[in-house]
Amino acid sequence: GRPRARIAPASDDTRLSVQDVHTQEDALVAAAPPLGAISAGIGPTYGTSPAAASATRTALQIVEGLESEDGAYPDRLPRRDRALIAKALLTQSAQWGDSGAAICDAIRFRTPDVKWSRQRKETARLMGLGAADPVRAIASDDHRVTCVGFGRVQPDKAVIFTAPLPEDLNASLAPRRIIITLAWFSPVSPWRSKLSLARLQADIAGATSFQEGAAELFGANDAVLAPPPYFGRRGSVWTGCYEGKRAVAIGPESKMDIRVSCFADAVVETPLRFAIAITFETEAGVPIYAGVAQRLRPREQIRS
Repeated sequence: GRPRARIAPASDDTRLSVQDVHTQEDALVAAAPPLGAISAGIGPTYGTSPAAASATRTALQIVEGLESEDGAYPDRLPRRDRALIAKALLTQSAQWGDSGAAICDAIRFRTPDVKWSRQRKETARLMGLGAADPVRAIASDDHRVTCVGFGRVQPDKAVIFTAPLPEDLNASLAPRRIIITLAWFSPVSPWRSKLSLARLQADIAGATSFQEGAAELFGANDAVLAPPPYFGRRGSVWTGCYEGKRAVAIGPESKMDIRVSCFADAVVETPLRFAIAITFETEAGVPIYAGVAQRLRPREQIRS
């Protein structure tokens, strides 16, 4: 964080005093004694405890939206699937923003020849996945559409998910972004020193790398300012994000096959349940939601 400070001359020295200038509009608030309070009995608060409460609230809103009458799962999800999809969408909504860019600039200033991957890795140690955006986690809009799903994958095997590509971006130079996120619960063992015994990874089928596939099929070839995909290797989420503005051909039936691979310790014998979220996003004014949503809706069977 950045403490807000006031610098004032003090004889031959300089006095630095940290100012608590939070307002009720830009801070989490809690019950507080009168000293330093925003108003009577209310003061600013921060740290992991209110962050956990805020993230939990967003997770509940995610599940509520998915299980609503017009949501993706109106018949309700099992408890484990609720946790997985909330975890995936909450992770996918996180962004570094200006703070991440400032830290990357500071690292590059200190070490001019630092590689981009090392720069992002060092920034991720301070920023993590970034600040979650509740609006992005809960809802899509005309120029952003998120596809979600669940699956099981055997250890050292892979499964394929198919996502329809937005035809409205056919031969367009409009900027676009693709985000793929996986969330799972890794098995653990008291006899192993590893934090997790299995990890998942996504790539695009038919391409030598995620970046190549995103560029060829969707026109997104630049890595977004975010943690490198291997950042979550020791955890239980994986996310990758690319953006660009290349014109590519996207037809009415164009799709992207995403391969989800499982890398597991030898003691893991059961398949891993996971949730996947795939987001396509472009600039405001380019409506891509309706086209993708229409292809995702189950088609009614025609009876003779």
